[in-house]
Amino acid sequence: MPFHEDAILPLLGSTRFSPLSLVLAAFAFGLVVLALRNSAWGLRLKALGRNPRSAFLLGVSSNREALLAMLFCGALAGLGGAVRVLSWFDSLRQSISGGIGYLALMVVILAGFRLYLTPLVALFFASVLSGSIVLQLRTQLHSSLGDILTGVMVLFVLLFGDFARIRNLFKSRGSKEDV
Repeated sequence: MPFHEDAILPLLGSTRFSPLSLVLAAFAFGLVVLALRNSAWGLRLKALGRNPRSAFLLGVSSNREALLAMLFCGALAGLGGAVRVLSWFDSLRQSISGGIGYLALMVVILAGFRLYLTPLVALFFASVLSGSIVLQLRTQLHSSLGDILTGVMVLFVLLFGDFARIRNLFKSRGSKEDV
């Protein structure tokens, strides 16, 4: 049963894009930045992530902080799901997520846990995946080509690390050859 028209987010023209969803995403990103960079809770999470033993010795409760982090991430995932349902679809459907949670994990891995890179990597992933659907409509290529491309990128980063580390690896090889 479709939702009432008043429940659907306002869309831009005949597209399925809602400008309000972009505003909500920017607000959620700003909230994450403020929580992680300018709060004691963010400092405790960073300490726990860097060295759990030291955080424990400083009195940081790993169970409490992990639970709070999961609660916060669950709320953000719920917001994302609500935006998806209320802008892209007009009703609840089975398997509506389409693996977006795994896509979010890939974005975080590729961004290297750096907040400022996350929107850029997410935009790239969205462009590749949306472009692969358009590519299938216009050519004979299958839409899973976008999934393969993003998977190879994640595998590359997991195997070799971030770009700064790869650059340093090549610089150190070049200096050894010069000696």
